[in-house]
Amino acid sequence: MTRIAKKAVSSILLAGVASVAWASGAANADTSWNDGQMRFIVGSSAGGGFDTTARQLEAYLEEELDANLVVENHAAGGGAVGGQLTVSDDSCRTILMWGIPHLIFSYMNQETGYTYDDFAPLAQVSVDAGVIRVRNDAPWENLQELIDHARENPGEVIVSAGSFQDAYYLGTKQLEEATGVEFNIVPFGGGSEARNALAGGHADMNYAAVYNSLSIAEHTRVLGVAANTNQWPGKTNDAPTINEALGTDLPPQGPSYGIFTSAACRDNHPDRYEMLTAAVEAALHNEEYRAQLEELDELDRLSFLPADEYDAQIRDAREGLEAFARDAQD
Repeated sequence: MTRIAKKAVSSILLAGVASVAWASGAANADTSWNDGQMRFIVGSSAGGGFDTTARQLEAYLEEELDANLVVENHAAGGGAVGGQLTVSDDSCRTILMWGIPHLIFSYMNQETGYTYDDFAPLAQVSVDAGVIRVRNDAPWENLQELIDHARENPGEVIVSAGSFQDAYYLGTKQLEEATGVEFNIVPFGGGSEARNALAGGHADMNYAAVYNSLSIAEHTRVLGVAANTNQWPGKTNDAPTINEALGTDLPPQGPSYGIFTSAACRDNHPDRYEMLTAAVEAALHNEEYRAQLEELDELDRLSFLPADEYDAQIRDAREGLEAFARDAQD
């Protein structure tokens, strides 16, 4: 991958938690335009990281919006169907839980009829650092042993991927490039399906993330963490970072989770768009919501960014992500 792509990818991932104030009167604003019901689309299958995050937040968003949110999972086309449904609604009645780079890869790898310019972010919700997992019975004691085996046996190590349109595929390709190995990367139609493929013995390795891979932690172990430091030793078998294990210089890796609506909503109904951003921000700072995450030991994954800062961050990374997608097609 080109140097600009690496720099751009690094800039979008693992951003720090931002602390800002939000509009205090949002909950009391007129929300009659939404008719008491809205679509909350998730760009992945049920049980995945985006789905779990959306459902954890659902009740608190409903409270702020004074509306019933109907959660819909649309994983088809690598999430592109959910993206199309979102950008086609200019009424602001549809919001989308999805991620970067997933959104950008979705239109770079197929014809979708949209680009990032057709979306308007409401907020970044969280980030989830990447990890490399293998089964407990895998023959490799550490990441270097796995890489050595893959180098000596090109195409033998099967890596389960959700799709060719997510941060984990990007991370796997970066690892290939940095180490000179060739994996057999197999898409399984979704992140949760890819993780279950590893746990079920249908793959040798899975590049996932700290929190969204905890569901298979009992049957797997972590060999490397795609971050500058391992801040999650208890959740990652106290594994070293990938760079520590291999002597590489890879950027931090992992998806940014965000909530989006259509650019048409923002442009045609700025008052409604402001209500949405205020509601999302208030829900993310709700004390009960945060207490729930703390009880689940997931509070430290939150990484709120307001809409304008998140948009600027995505646009800064966009060129590099699109370049990576083009390179991967060649």
